[in-house]
Amino acid sequence: MKLLKSLYSNKIFKSILILLSGTILSQIIVLAASPLLTRLFSPEDIGTLTVFTTLLVFITIIMTFKYELAIVIPKSKREAISVFNLTIIIVIMMTILLTVTLIIGKDFFISVLKLDELKSIYLILPLTAFLLGISNILNFWFVRSESYQTISKSKLIQSTVTSSSQIVGGLLNLGTKSLIFGYLIGQFAVTLFYLRKFNKDIKSSYFFSKKGIKKVAIKYNDLPKYNATQSLVNSFSSNFIIILFSISFSSAVVGYYAMAIRLVQFPIAVITSSVKDVFFKELTKVFNSNIKRYHMYLLKYTLTLIVIAIVPFVIIYLYAPDIFSFALGAEWAVAGEYSKFLSFWLLCAFVNTPAMLTIQLFKMQKYLLIYEIVLLIVRISIIYFASMNLEPIFVIIIYSIIGAMFNLSLIAIVYTYIKKYVKKLDV
Repeated sequence: MKLLKSLYSNKIFKSILILLSGTILSQIIVLAASPLLTRLFSPEDIGTLTVFTTLLVFITIIMTFKYELAIVIPKSKREAISVFNLTIIIVIMMTILLTVTLIIGKDFFISVLKLDELKSIYLILPLTAFLLGISNILNFWFVRSESYQTISKSKLIQSTVTSSSQIVGGLLNLGTKSLIFGYLIGQFAVTLFYLRKFNKDIKSSYFFSKKGIKKVAIKYNDLPKYNATQSLVNSFSSNFIIILFSISFSSAVVGYYAMAIRLVQFPIAVITSSVKDVFFKELTKVFNSNIKRYHMYLLKYTLTLIVIAIVPFVIIYLYAPDIFSFALGAEWAVAGEYSKFLSFWLLCAFVNTPAMLTIQLFKMQKYLLIYEIVLLIVRISIIYFASMNLEPIFVIIIYSIIGAMFNLSLIAIVYTYIKKYVKKLDV
């Protein structure tokens, strides 16, 4: 009871609740749409959408070189605005580069990735990447200003527009393309919403300074050098299995895996997307004003996430196969089995959130990059061999165990590093 009372009176917890309200509703919409989507589209269709969104994950990282993370850090609003201007310029330049690259290498791109459905609409990729880049920048601006209501509403808008657009496309028998266009329309809606709110928020204080942009580009150059590279390695480490499944098994297996990830992440993503933004802001405050107690806050937030995550994890592990069969249809029971074992990895990744945020604040990106490269090498070498000799379910079990072990190891490494760092301050 004392724990609950302290949580309710805690500003951080209140901020999390604000974000959770929108995030939970948005994920409920995604959940509600899934039974319709699995009946309107085949596992192969959903597999194609998964490859498309996986490409966007990779591209979005380099769209800003991860400079958007620096929007939250500065004490000065003028410096934050300079970071904002820098990221917008980078997004525009990268969009142009991506578009030209795709125009030149369209045939190669389509044939290698087996995306024949996208042959006539391939330029939708840079357009969607542009919108993702802009909305991500604006999201971090609202994290800085603690406008959690705005972030919460944006999640609801995106899931509503995306899901409804995809369902309408399915009912009209427009095929895989309607899944892609639905995703684009949803991203456009949330970007437009953010822009309208941003215009009101910054109208009186906006300025543009080339000198300021150059200054922050140099000051936060660890982000593109280490964080962006680390994020790319991490994304490839987390998503290469999609490409591997497509090559070694079939697009249907990719579809099952995609639906498993999508639904198993529901309880986890609901909480992660909310606590990540709040914890980043709060840890930044501790970093700037009370750094000697930072390791205590790191431990506190990590233990808090363990308490929050345990119930969803148990539910997923015990009931996922039955839930998938009932909600999506008997043919999707395989996806339920996949999600059951994927939950080990996703739980540990969730608990790892404060440690990952700490790495950004203490500029430990160089060490994180080494960690990610080692994880990638281990995953590729073991999973590639496993996929050549085992059934998909066993490959997923091995993949999940590797991810869980590495995430837990990173928590211990970061905590030990910060504790030693704090002790040095007292010397």
